Amino acid sequence: MKSRLTISRPSFGDGKEAIAIHIKDELSGKTIVEVHVGYSDFAEALTGLGEVPSEVGRLLDSGDLEKVGKKKIVETVYCKRDYRKDVQKDIVQHDLLTRFSNKWELLSDGTSTQQHGEEHKYTIVKWEAVT
Repeated sequence: MKSRLTISRPSFGDGKEAIAIHIKDELSGKTIVEVHVGYSDFAEALTGLGEVPSEVGRLLDSGDLEKVGKKKIVETVYCKRDYRKDVQKDIVQHDLLTRFSNKWELLSDGTSTQQHGEEHKYTIVKWEAVT
């Protein structure tokens, strides 16, 4: 499995001085782990010291484990449009359930965007194994 590594020095806004290390799955884009480590501990690790103290900022959610190693596919689809936001959300859910297999998930119901015309646009996502 291939991954993407990012090492950054984010501004946490609370005076925390740390290096952030992110490892993401290359295909799905899911964050596998994000670790924060202090500047001096990071320097020690770079120069060969093992098991320096760090803090796990984020860890892969168990629900996302099945998506790791799979390609993310996003599609924009259209359904009937209603001017009432709560009704539109119901229309989108019904459209998703009746037109698409259970492999597809709702990425955005599109109700936070301004739309015109007779059709309503929303986005769905699924993850497929790469052969």
